[in-house]
Amino acid sequence: MDYGIIINMKCKITLCTLLFAICGVSANANWEYNAPAGHYQDDGSRVTISIRGGAAFGSSSMKNELGTLVPEPYWYDATIGIMTETYCGGAAACAALGYTNLGQIDIGQLPVNKKFESLSFAGGMGVGLVLPHAPQWRAEVAWDHISKSDYNSTPMFKGDLVSTTSDVLSVESTGVQSDITTEVFSVMLYHDFFEGARKPLRELIPYIGFGAGYADSITVLNVTDAYGDLSNQVSMQDLGEDTGGSTLSFYTSESSSSNIAVLGALGFSYGLDANTFFDVGVRLMWLPKVIWELNNAENTDTTVGFKSRDIFSAENMLYGMITVGLRFEF
Repeated sequence: MDYGIIINMKCKITLCTLLFAICGVSANANWEYNAPAGHYQDDGSRVTISIRGGAAFGSSSMKNELGTLVPEPYWYDATIGIMTETYCGGAAACAALGYTNLGQIDIGQLPVNKKFESLSFAGGMGVGLVLPHAPQWRAEVAWDHISKSDYNSTPMFKGDLVSTTSDVLSVESTGVQSDITTEVFSVMLYHDFFEGARKPLRELIPYIGFGAGYADSITVLNVTDAYGDLSNQVSMQDLGEDTGGSTLSFYTSESSSSNIAVLGALGFSYGLDANTFFDVGVRLMWLPKVIWELNNAENTDTTVGFKSRDIFSAENMLYGMITVGLRFEF
């Protein structure tokens, strides 16, 4: 699936929506005809265009999404320590070497070792309207872009599990290198705190805002079987290639997660002139869940078919954006 085409289509749809909003309000954006008086009267409405840029900080708890796997046998040696059965060459080889059988565990039950925290560039734009006869209120259709940020961890999963022999094992599993890029399309409503019918010039005007929309997150994932406990799983065989070693070389995988987005904003604007406002603001965006998926889309053997498996996810992802920009009202 070509995610670039999907994103381009979404951007085109959003652009058409913005143009429709401009065209729909421009004819009667600033003036309405007062028939008895025989002249046009300003009703206070204004078309707005805003641009902004800055930084975004993302934070989220992480969850193991491997699901139930075939329990992995573990062995122990005083010199080597705890090892997978794959490491020592199978059950017979492990026993022949005098290693102690520690039973089996399911690595799908391991907790994630590292939470998601990232710092990246952010930018956006919006088209909106100062509401007629309510100059303190304005509505906006907005697009925000949070650029690529990395999430890397080796081990990815780490924790203590009780094995089938009732031993408590401290286990590490899997390595990942990945990144995420997020686009948010939203409808926002703002309230500017000032008195009178027109925004004052050369004064700070505080505002708050809230809204909701749609978020699309593109993840790129590289998985390594750093501890040798994934490659012997039947469900993982089509997700990588056997390079002649004891572990699979997994494909680089790109996938998309779609979410609702809930947004809040606060900041202040400063009137440079009657039509131009300098803006400094903070935007908060909440996304329910983003999933990192491993798949075989890069496999050139078309007879295998498309295979995929969720590896981990970010739950209750929160982005905070600090931006500066300009807003034009006309």
